[in-house]
Amino acid sequence: MNWRIRTAALAAVGAMLTSAAAAAAPSERFVTFNVMGDDIRTPIPDGLCEVRDRYVALAQMLAAGDEQNLTFMTLYDCAAMDRGESSANYILIKAPRTSLRVRVERPELLEMMGAIPPSELAAVLDGDTIDASANKSLNEVLGLEGEIKSNIQPVDRDTSGYYLAGVLKMQVGEQAHTSVVAVAITSIKGHVLSYNVYNDGDKPADIAAVLNRARTGLSGWIAANPTAP
Repeated sequence: MNWRIRTAALAAVGAMLTSAAAAAAPSERFVTFNVMGDDIRTPIPDGLCEVRDRYVALAQMLAAGDEQNLTFMTLYDCAAMDRGESSANYILIKAPRTSLRVRVERPELLEMMGAIPPSELAAVLDGDTIDASANKSLNEVLGLEGEIKSNIQPVDRDTSGYYLAGVLKMQVGEQAHTSVVAVAITSIKGHVLSYNVYNDGDKPADIAAVLNRARTGLSGWIAANPTAP
């Protein structure tokens, strides 16, 4: 084959592969909300969507039940909404009502929050021990008797935020439901905000999963809102 033809053919194949890869790559989705005049851009994780239809009322009910925080955004399981079903897989973005008018940068906020206090849950979530307790409920791991109680504790911190995690028991009428939650507290554009990830479960492995999602989500959130020079 003529070298010019061969080079052109290889270039064409390369262009096709690049085009196919670009087409296959999932497009990033964002939602923007405003806090005290500042637009906060938030990546939407795969599998979650902004609430719609009857789920808007559900989001409003969840927000109304939290008197200490203002809820800016609810991201809910897309497939569950398509089927008209409920799901424990969702994310809430909140701000403490008492901190709305306070501006604090991330390093200062983390310094104010201090170190993570020693706790049984933090020890359980350590990578060296979580495999051994993956199939036990949090009650069993912590040696608690009786039914699962809400138990949310500080478990980690890094340069992005301060993390709490645990189990949350919700009572709706005669039905009780236990889910896991991870809360990542940070500062975006000087505003104290929290990124709250929920899902089904009551085991340390379930808590570790939502904690990892909170870390990943927080990293993308910060990247989407660079600090002005």
